[in-house]
Amino acid sequence: MYFLSIIGVDIDNWLVSYNNARPHSGKHCFGKTPMQSFTDSLYIAKDKNIGNIERISDNLMIAHQAA
Repeated sequence: MYFLSIIGVDIDNWLVSYNNARPHSGKHCFGKTPMQSFTDSLYIAKDKNIGNIERISDNLMIAHQAA
């Protein structure tokens, strides 16, 4: 069991480094870390969230601010 806890700590440390320390080479990341890319684009995900869409009488979809 001790060995598994050591591996878990190593994986956690690696994930922190992977997501927060090294620059990402993705197409739209522009040298930012994965966490920077995520936080910078969070507003896009919130805008595209299906929970922010409602139906109106003529069956068109419009976006609105969720309360």
